[in-house]
Amino acid sequence: MNDELVLIYYMSLFLLVIPFLGAILVLPFKRRNADLIAGLFAFIALAIAICLSIQVGFREYIFAFGSLPWLGINEIFGFRIDPLSIIMLLVTTFIGLFVVVYSSFYLSEGNKEHPLSNGKGRYYFWLLLFLGAMVGVSIAPNFFQFFIFFELTSICSFALIGFYETPNALRAGFTALITTSLGSLCFLAGLAILAIYAHSFNFEEVRLLSPSLKATLFILLWISALAKGAQVPFQIWLPQAMEAPTPISAYLHAASMVKVGVFLIARMVTTPYARYPEALGVLVALWALFSMLFALLSFLGADDIKKLLAYSTILHIGYVLLGLSLGLMGSPLALRGGLLHIINHSVAKGLLFLCAGVVTYITGTRRISEIGGLGSKMPVVAETFTIGTLAIAGVPPFACFFSKFYIVLGAIALHNWLGTLAAVFTILESAISLSWFIMVTHRVFMGEEKTPIEGKAIGPVPLYINAILLLLALFTILAPLMGIYLVKIFEVIV
Repeated sequence: MNDELVLIYYMSLFLLVIPFLGAILVLPFKRRNADLIAGLFAFIALAIAICLSIQVGFREYIFAFGSLPWLGINEIFGFRIDPLSIIMLLVTTFIGLFVVVYSSFYLSEGNKEHPLSNGKGRYYFWLLLFLGAMVGVSIAPNFFQFFIFFELTSICSFALIGFYETPNALRAGFTALITTSLGSLCFLAGLAILAIYAHSFNFEEVRLLSPSLKATLFILLWISALAKGAQVPFQIWLPQAMEAPTPISAYLHAASMVKVGVFLIARMVTTPYARYPEALGVLVALWALFSMLFALLSFLGADDIKKLLAYSTILHIGYVLLGLSLGLMGSPLALRGGLLHIINHSVAKGLLFLCAGVVTYITGTRRISEIGGLGSKMPVVAETFTIGTLAIAGVPPFACFFSKFYIVLGAIALHNWLGTLAAVFTILESAISLSWFIMVTHRVFMGEEKTPIEGKAIGPVPLYINAILLLLALFTILAPLMGIYLVKIFEVIV
């Protein structure tokens, strides 16, 4: 290997190892020491991811090694660094760092919803392990390695959702594990098809399968993605998962668990030579629209602010699948919109969850009906939540406007009934979501002032938490501009 290949190889290796090393080292520490160690390793991971993305650019690098001799399959481990993996790496490590730093504030005795005096070492162990699993998924060179880290995300989610060890939290963690494991069974069946008929787990080797087997493989992995992404009929686990600490909810929704499934579909759809039947695009698009409609109807009237955001996430994962499916039907613009939505939704939803976390931390309740008039007490939180509302609804110039715009234009460009339906639904959903989120924002921050539970006074929000929220708010404008640059290459791949 030349010097550049060696550099990229070791950067990829260190990026994968760093979160796992951090997880091991942080486990015995408590309180402030655990905060510092976790923050350091999360920062190093982000720094390496940024340097790697600059070094790689729009090129593709694949490093493969290892074998399963009893199956006659070679190259089962390694790294794949390309524009798609760069998108996921940046999202995962960027949001991951913010979540780790935010957790140092949230996990404390001052939290009125869930006071906590110990357990930070265990918390950061699972969170950094989760970050490592997401890095592993992002740079997996084949389906086999993808599945290993795919499963590790489920285990980490189970542990973090049940972190508080209350009956509801443990039940929610178990529900998430069982529900996503149903999708894992489909993934295993897909691996069996590849092993038997293609004698390879590489993404490109799907081309060796017959059309019927290729369609079967796609459907199996699509079901697996539905389970991870909490799409109908697997949506039950995500609202229940709001029993997790709010920083974990932010990471689950913005950058990890629910994004793993759509990243799998994105990897399949954008892999050269692995052409999938166009009819599969129709199936995925219709199911995405159905899941989106279900989620839209579910969050209307929701009184729990975190469950409101959870149903919104189900809807926006549907947007990613919709864009990818329209791309499968021949619309590169919609495909780029779906990929761009991975980035845009991550920033907007991460911001909304972290703002909601401050509200629940200060007031001790997640019920919208029990809080109000907080804007005067926490103006930065009110302002940034409003920006998050505009971003998630797709109001220009904020994040989700650009990806939704790409999807609408790509849908219209198909010149068929499904494209028209997708475009009309996107416009109507944006208007309805904006109206509802504005109403929630008004109730929580600008409505009638209400006394927090137990009559406790509202304390000041720490300066560094306000800084995190303001920086994320800034990225609701910057992220789509950076994302448009990253996804432009995919018009060539299709």
